[in-house]
Amino acid sequence: MPKSDRYAGLFFVALSVYVCWEATNIGVGGLRHPSPGLLAFAASVAMGFLGLFVSIRSFLVRQEPAAVAGKKGGARVATIVAVSISLFVYAELVSWLGFSVPTFLFVFFLLQVGVHERWWMSAMKSVLVTVAMYLVFVTWLGIMLPAPFWEQ
Repeated sequence: MPKSDRYAGLFFVALSVYVCWEATNIGVGGLRHPSPGLLAFAASVAMGFLGLFVSIRSFLVRQEPAAVAGKKGGARVATIVAVSISLFVYAELVSWLGFSVPTFLFVFFLLQVGVHERWWMSAMKSVLVTVAMYLVFVTWLGIMLPAPFWEQ
């Protein structure tokens, strides 16, 4: 793995320690009676573990992953630009078409551009992700998602 992964992982571990410290100053509380700092604390602990994982892996693995090594620099830049533009398009489409259709299209696009899967596999995964997100946000958390323009 590149040497820069070591530094990036250590940066996120340090950032995680700082955010955990600040979250405890706000007050973490518990799962039954959460305080405002609980979400920040939990997210920073997860970020710290991921940063630690990246740092340790960069010391153990000496070669680049095959997926990154096989792509040319221009192809990676084009993929990054396409994904960035699609994120802005997704944000606009959600306000116009509601949640379900843009989310399906966005996940489908990400799987086609980033992973290069067969279209039917991407379509199935996109449906599963869209349904799972709907269940989590609407059913479990009770959050109202944007409705399409024809239902407003």
